[in-house]
Amino acid sequence: MFAGCCTPDGFQSHFEHILPIKKAKRIFIIKGGPGTGKSSLMKRVARRMTDLGHKVEYIHCSSDPESLDGLVVPEAGIAMLDGTAPHVMDPVLPGVVDEILYTGQFWNEQALIARRREVLEAGEGISGHYVRAIRYLRAAASVMENATAPGPGGIDRRGLTGLADEICRGWLPVEPAEGTGIRRMFSSAVTPEGIVDFTPSLLKDTEMMTGLECRQGGLPELLLARIADNASNAGYDTELFHAPFFPERIIMVVIPRLSMGFVAMNAWNRSGLTVSKSLDLDGYRILNQPDEKNFSVCIARELSDKLLDMAVQAMVRAKSIHDRLESYYVPAMDMAALDAWAGDTVKKIEKWLPGG
Repeated sequence: MFAGCCTPDGFQSHFEHILPIKKAKRIFIIKGGPGTGKSSLMKRVARRMTDLGHKVEYIHCSSDPESLDGLVVPEAGIAMLDGTAPHVMDPVLPGVVDEILYTGQFWNEQALIARRREVLEAGEGISGHYVRAIRYLRAAASVMENATAPGPGGIDRRGLTGLADEICRGWLPVEPAEGTGIRRMFSSAVTPEGIVDFTPSLLKDTEMMTGLECRQGGLPELLLARIADNASNAGYDTELFHAPFFPERIIMVVIPRLSMGFVAMNAWNRSGLTVSKSLDLDGYRILNQPDEKNFSVCIARELSDKLLDMAVQAMVRAKSIHDRLESYYVPAMDMAALDAWAGDTVKKIEKWLPGG
């Protein structure tokens, strides 16, 4: 999954939702420059936690999906996250829950100062390409929204609300639960590799999964929002996953304790996703779209796909510059000292495990 990603509204972050503070025993916030071992440290910790038999949630970086922005060991209440831009994170309960880990203690500052001009130019280049990527994403989202928005008759909101309440009466147990609230993340993101979608892997342990089918926009997110409210009000931890193209919209709701979920089916998740049942929501449009609307949708998808590809290419160029930026930092690092510190950090984290 992703805690943040590039969207038509700019970079959107849900890093504060990686591990709710009420569930957290220890949150390690890593600070440091590019190429200074932040992701490598998290991967090392993840391997050790897995070797010890703990489930690990991986938070991927949308600028480079092979890298990590964070990880969570849910049953232990432990999280690690990259606290640097564009998702700057600072301690909420310093010392009590949060602890800062700083990789910058192992770099040669004078060596970096000598590359000041190159570092500044690289940063400006990355920012410029992401500004262009956001413009392309905004245009692509606008085109698709214009073609898929509900027609003049609008949406049967009362009917959708009734359907959501009926679903919850049938599937949500009556007895109240004691959860910690709502968690918001992204199951997919636009990256330099194109659309990367973790929906199938996120749902592999969910026993009852309902797919929401709809040719027009607006309907699934209304149903999902109502289901999420009902589940949360009943006291269940509820995970909401937002759309990278329309970040204010919910495209998936998961209720872990009930092993239940609801997902809006789309072109990106359809091929790899198996659902327990499907619900067709097209009947909740008050008036059907005219036949020529289907032609408009096809043209809009073709145009939005081209704009999306242009956004991806801008991200590819940004990543190329970021790789060059890392090459300025790597030679300035004391790798032996960094490796020894990483090993000590893993041992420190083990002490926070149950029975540690």
